Amino acid sequence: CEARRGTALALLVSLLKGRDMLVKHWMQAPATLMIADVLIDAALRHMERVRTSHIVVIHQGAVVGLHSRSTLRRALQEENDYVLRPHRYLGDLDAGQLPPLHPQDPIEQAARVMTSSHASALPVMEEARVVGLLSAGDVVRACAEILGGDWEPGGHTEQCA
Repeated sequence: CEARRGTALALLVSLLKGRDMLVKHWMQAPATLMIADVLIDAALRHMERVRTSHIVVIHQGAVVGLHSRSTLRRALQEENDYVLRPHRYLGDLDAGQLPPLHPQDPIEQAARVMTSSHASALPVMEEARVVGLLSAGDVVRACAEILGGDWEPGGHTEQCA
């Protein structure tokens, strides 16, 4: 799924090139934020209740991760870790460093950053504060508009589980 998403994003970058489309027009706002000491299974239940596919994890006011539902499900299914530590927290997951976007960034640049960082979503930050989230699906919706589609910005579905 990650390889297909990366290839699709790379193709969409060329479609977006030179367009005056900004992240702020396509990002999901507000982003769903959770603190690092929330249990993973509680985070999954909340994500399903509010119908979001990604959460931004914060610790002491700083972004320490961004996770999809599928990432959290996989973390719970890792049998060895789960048996040893049945109460896994969001902060226990290695999130790596994801470069944040700014609302005024061109969506083409956002697609490039997603492709190079192999990310399905990135936090959107302004003045050290999370103001939204841009997912690969949001980039696809922007491309659909260019192609004459009738998709609305802001909606989100997770197609790869």
